[in-house]
Amino acid sequence: CWSPDGKYLASGSSDGTLIIWNVNNGEREQIMNPGLAVNSVAWSPDGKYLASSSWDGTIIIWDVKSGEKHKIMQGNSVSWSPNSKILSASSGRMVILWDVKSGARLRCMEGHFDNVNSISWSPDGKYLASGSNDGSIIIWNPSSGDEVKTLKGHGEWVKSVSWSPDGKYLASSSGD
Repeated sequence: CWSPDGKYLASGSSDGTLIIWNVNNGEREQIMNPGLAVNSVAWSPDGKYLASSSWDGTIIIWDVKSGEKHKIMQGNSVSWSPNSKILSASSGRMVILWDVKSGARLRCMEGHFDNVNSISWSPDGKYLASGSNDGSIIIWNPSSGDEVKTLKGHGEWVKSVSWSPDGKYLASSSGD
């Protein structure tokens, strides 16, 4: 994933490393070691943190400057709120919201009938979309935890969801 300023790229690997690359010269700026295969990486919008999730369901929030672990949480697919204060993560059929500063679980949102694969915050932070193996996308109100709308139409599992920069559209990909 790209850093918010566009100067760096973070990549997670099945070899258990998380690397920050300098886009201008292609050099490795920093190597972090979550230890297990990395399946999701997300840069905080303020540029201070990277979140990585591994196949065992461990999320590590890394301090970008120091390369040190800031917090450890649980979940898989990760996505930051636009204000960088909340990290959302999938955990089985649930979406969990974590307070980044304290590490406290803020809320669990349940509504899918199978595992959640992807999560994406709307640019204004008013909505959160989750795509699942059940073929549905749920739009959530993260403030209340309420389900706003369920979108169906994928014949198979939803692999990825992403909001357009203006928040008017939601793109999704499927396993069909």
